[in-house]
Amino acid sequence: MKPLTPLKIVRSGLCIGCGACAAETPAGRMDLDDYGQFRPIDGGGERFERICPFSPIAADEDTIADDLYPEAPRYPTAGRFLDAYVGHVEAEGFRDRGSSGGMVSWVLDELMRQGLIDAAAHVAPVDPDAEGRYFRYRVSRSSEAIRAGAKSRYYPVEMSDLLREIRATPGRYAVVGVPCFIKAIQLLRREDPILRERIAFTLGLFCGHMKSARFVESFAMQMGVPIEAVQAVEFRVKDASRPANV
Repeated sequence: MKPLTPLKIVRSGLCIGCGACAAETPAGRMDLDDYGQFRPIDGGGERFERICPFSPIAADEDTIADDLYPEAPRYPTAGRFLDAYVGHVEAEGFRDRGSSGGMVSWVLDELMRQGLIDAAAHVAPVDPDAEGRYFRYRVSRSSEAIRAGAKSRYYPVEMSDLLREIRATPGRYAVVGVPCFIKAIQLLRREDPILRERIAFTLGLFCGHMKSARFVESFAMQMGVPIEAVQAVEFRVKDASRPANV
């Protein structure tokens, strides 16, 4: 049987552009394709089939959960968990500046305040003129930087540079991501002792879609604004005078 490669995953339509494979080799990188989605250029490495989140050979979510949370009861439709809650943050600023209840930014802030992590890896806005994109993963090392990265980002990102930074810089990290990205992180932690030691927490987000970079372009087109003139994007604006479902 021929080895699984990133190209095969891309051709199958299963690649979600996480960048885990690109971080495995020095020359590996990720580029946006014609559809505005990140795809691997080179990269992969000898353990690709065990770290790609959509590889049929990699450990599945049940196996990962069994290893990570053996004390948590398993439920047929939801997997393993101890408790489930619905809530929002009452601490000043988190809910107002967050994408929903402000929970993710607050948890990151608390982990740092309590000395449980040295840095938080999350998606934040960048200068499109300098970066050629509107958002990317960054490492925040202060409460102010964490709060500045709050809110929803319906825009493609990838983790190859982030993973290289974590491997190069000792410390305890928390990583935020959509479920398939978090699965990639956990698969990498199973293979890489450095990442297993340094990534102390993962925070998974609910995800119902993976937008392409064309999403921003479609908004600009509808507003009659050249995409070159767009300097920043805010996908969700909270208006105290309107309910959240409007």
